Amino acid sequence: MVRVPVSRLVFSLSLLASACAPDPSTVVDVTELADGGVDLTEQIPEICGDGIDQDENGVADDVCNRVFVTPVAIPLADLVVDHDPLAALDARCNGFASAAGLSGHFVGWVSTPTVDARDRLGSARGFVRIDGRPIAADVDDFANGHHLYPITFGPSGETLDVPVATASAIGGVHDDDDCGGYANLDDTHSIYSGYAVATGTLFSSNGYPSCDEPHYFYCVQTDYDAELAPRPIPNDAHVAFVSTAVFNNGTGVVGADAICASEATAAGLVGEFIALLPGKGASAISRLVSDGRPVVRTDGVVIADDEATFGVPTWRAPLAVVADGSTTIGNSLVWTGAVTPTSLSNGSCLGFTVTSSMSSAAAVIAGRAWPTNPPGPNPCSSSAQLYCISR
Repeated sequence: MVRVPVSRLVFSLSLLASACAPDPSTVVDVTELADGGVDLTEQIPEICGDGIDQDENGVADDVCNRVFVTPVAIPLADLVVDHDPLAALDARCNGFASAAGLSGHFVGWVSTPTVDARDRLGSARGFVRIDGRPIAADVDDFANGHHLYPITFGPSGETLDVPVATASAIGGVHDDDDCGGYANLDDTHSIYSGYAVATGTLFSSNGYPSCDEPHYFYCVQTDYDAELAPRPIPNDAHVAFVSTAVFNNGTGVVGADAICASEATAAGLVGEFIALLPGKGASAISRLVSDGRPVVRTDGVVIADDEATFGVPTWRAPLAVVADGSTTIGNSLVWTGAVTPTSLSNGSCLGFTVTSSMSSAAAVIAGRAWPTNPPGPNPCSSSAQLYCISR
């Protein structure tokens, strides 16, 4: 069992109603404040999805800004016909939202030579997916890929495992790969793109598809300035994170475990932490105590409901934060040593003791969810980070 310091508050763990609801112990008596003459709109922040009216209009507010992927790929030629790709994309986003029964104002997350994507969101705060799971607290977190859950869905909840055009570097600023300012829509030019099911840098910056192809885009609602309610990590959870240190083969799984234990202690996490690696004749998942506990990242994101679902391709989000929960990792390589957490070692550099470039072990990109994201071979002579988890 792991006990997390009560001072560490993290973002919500579940769907919109539970993920964004305030802790009952911290709810303010709105009536009492009103009787005291306090301006509620200035003193009490809107809490995304709590169902509490705070602007005196008598209606419970749905104050979350929803984010989705366009349900179809759009030819760039359709967006530049009137020489205003931003306005054309915004119109498409709002049309898709309306068709799916979503109200509000949506803008396309894309940059031009004169407009950065991040500036299109204004002062909006509180971004969630179509299924209500939180994405980011504010524009900075959204633009830098510090996402709690990947965007993933179209406006009607359809899963879209697709590249997404952004013309934006991480941070939401313009990237020069923008089809020559949207003027050269041929196969000799490209547009910077991210990936809908990724977090970290990969959500916005993952590749350079050709400008003559149709592209998917992100659409972001900008109506609300709201907070995502904090939540502590459950005491009975398997707590998981990505190491900041890289692991060089040679010291075996024991050496990897030592890195995880050291970083957990430094972050104030209590319990026995090990590397999520297969042992000799044993899968990585078999190294955990299996008693039906959820697997939760250090920022409060639930990856899996229990050890069984943690071992198969159903991770809800990438395991892409470090021990203190403050940093989201995108394109870093992470050792896995096997195809899935339930698989036996596929060589694994002889238990991570071999350092020869002639041998390899499985590794994945942190910004996409393993085991949904299949691992590839990484030479034993190279280094990579570790998935760390409390037993």
